Amino acid sequence: MTAPVPDDALSPDTEASAPPSKLTDHSFAPWRVPAPPEEAETTHALCAAVIAELEAYEQKRRLRQRQRKEADRLIFTRAVTALVCNALYYDLIDHVRREDRKTTENHHHGAFHIALSKRYLGAKYSHPVMSKALPAIVARMVDCGFLTLIQEGFKGEPAFNIPSRQTTIKAGPALVKLAADPAYLTDDLGGFGRDYAGEETIVLKLRDTWQTDSGVWKSAKESKTVPYTDTARTKALRAEMTTINDWLADSPLTLHWEALDRGFDPYQRYLRRYFTLGSKRFDCGGRLFGGFWLIEGMNQETRHRWITIAGEQVCTLDFGQMTPRILYALAKHPAPEGDCYRFPLLGHEDGKTYRDGIKQLFSAAPFLRSIPTRFPQGTREHFPNRITVEDVTTAILEAHAPIRGYLFTDPAIGHRVQNLESRIMVKTLLDIIHKTDIPGALPVHDGLVVPVSRHQEAREIMRGAFRECTGGMDAPVSLVI
Repeated sequence: MTAPVPDDALSPDTEASAPPSKLTDHSFAPWRVPAPPEEAETTHALCAAVIAELEAYEQKRRLRQRQRKEADRLIFTRAVTALVCNALYYDLIDHVRREDRKTTENHHHGAFHIALSKRYLGAKYSHPVMSKALPAIVARMVDCGFLTLIQEGFKGEPAFNIPSRQTTIKAGPALVKLAADPAYLTDDLGGFGRDYAGEETIVLKLRDTWQTDSGVWKSAKESKTVPYTDTARTKALRAEMTTINDWLADSPLTLHWEALDRGFDPYQRYLRRYFTLGSKRFDCGGRLFGGFWLIEGMNQETRHRWITIAGEQVCTLDFGQMTPRILYALAKHPAPEGDCYRFPLLGHEDGKTYRDGIKQLFSAAPFLRSIPTRFPQGTREHFPNRITVEDVTTAILEAHAPIRGYLFTDPAIGHRVQNLESRIMVKTLLDIIHKTDIPGALPVHDGLVVPVSRHQEAREIMRGAFRECTGGMDAPVSLVI
């Protein structure tokens, strides 16, 4: 066994709150467990052996005055199991790096970072494994050699450009030795699954909106969650997510080694809906988050290159002009024919439409409480200097007079747009599940990643869901391969 670490070595008070360690690009997945016993019997036995040794260690060192209550022991068991499975999983993943691939500088093979901050532990809606007992469990496993501590987490110093870091750990010598024991070293070692029991799928947040301040655009975001009482609506929303998540868990998705090498996890498929503005009517926001294909670093190009469904290349189906068409649906007014973003600017009819810039400004308009006095970041470059933001906003309001009351007036309108968009995507997924045999589909806000051979079928499902949710409004769906 390794020497015990100091009692305060893993103290939540000194732990980083958000940014991961540079020593690894792997992150702790609290939901990772062995596959079902019939598929990974020895992995279950290995986890049980680690738990037994930890409890014997506690008893020998008299680290506990009494036995854990049933609820506490369940959390302890789930946490140890998750830590063991993460250590084994990342050790297996990094075997590819050790044998065949170049690694990133300072990368520690098999290492992963874990949040032990009070800010995260025990938080509402978090996974039960992320309890306040987690730092002590990690410390016990380090004491016993089941984990190796690579770097303690610490709070950064922004004034000195020192970023915060989460604690970084990996499989310890005792776990490596135990996994190499003939009793556990069989073909099924390394079979992993998911355990999301107790984790919420319907999350209500206080605020997440765009605002203007003296013409300067900024993102005003607060991650604070809002408690709510279950109603028939929230139960129905949760039931929909259970259906979707169960289906995604069984979908035959595979990831290319390059995606694994960059830390993407094919087991991370559990989706949640985040509603906004604290609206207990659940009519604001509601977009889907949580899947590995939605994480930063995974874009349309890399999804097509790295993901296969049922062994087949994937493509992306995108709704066209979704924001203006949803606004027309909210206004109960027919949408204009043609491209909603393609029109000449008033006073500048020189044959150019500046579509990309118009689209960016239009997409932000429902989130703004007034007409901006400056171009938002990244938008100015789409227009020549002679065109002002007033020219563009005036053109948008003139071209879309029937919905001008929904533009540049109330940030809540943008959240209602997102809500209808999310309802369309949830309806699309449920229709695919119940009405087709398409093996998998991954939602990306206003788009869908599907096997190439099933794009026509999925496209019709998407258009049907849009019509049903908007009262008969139609929307084009483009194909990107």
